Amino acid sequence: FIKMSFTFDQFEALLEKQEKRCEQFQIRILEALTQQMNVNQNGLTDDPSKSHVDHIINSVHEFHFDGLTGVTFES
Repeated sequence: FIKMSFTFDQFEALLEKQEKRCEQFQIRILEALTQQMNVNQNGLTDDPSKSHVDHIINSVHEFHFDGLTGVTFES
């Protein structure tokens, strides 16, 4: 069993490094998902006036709203 002790500054630096790695990972995931969505969007429609957002909106078949939670939606 190895016991390691860190100073507050070392621990803080370690956390910051870990946060940066997490952010970089999230960015890579978002870029990959965005790229995949763009690839999937090609060929969805021949109508240039129909946007990707329209496609997403039209793909929502069911929407549940619980007004008791206090969550509001603005259009």
